[in-house]
Amino acid sequence: MKYVVSFEEEAEYEYLEAIAWYEKECAGLGMELLLEVENSLDTLRLNAYFEIRYLDLRLLNVKRFPYQLIYRLTGNEIKIVSFFHGHRDPEIWKKNKNGR
Repeated sequence: MKYVVSFEEEAEYEYLEAIAWYEKECAGLGMELLLEVENSLDTLRLNAYFEIRYLDLRLLNVKRFPYQLIYRLTGNEIKIVSFFHGHRDPEIWKKNKNGR
C-alpha cells in the first residue's frame, strides 16, 4: 500500500523555518535537509508503521539532521503534525498536540 502524506500547517511552517535556518548557516545545507526529508517521506509512503510514541502519534527520525517527523496514520493517510528538533524536550510536542 502506498500512503498519502501531508503536513499540518504548523508542521509545514516548522519545516520551512528549519530549511531557511540551515541555508542561512551554510549555502546548500537547507537543500540537503530538504532532500533528506523527502527521502524520509518516501520511506513513509512505502511503510508508515513506525513505533507509536505517544497516544496515536508515530515518529520517524530524519537522517543526518536532528529532526523528527511526528505523524498520525489514518487508513492510507499520513498527516505530519510536527517537524520537531530532536534535542528539544518531547513534552513540548506532546503538550502542543495533546494527542490529537
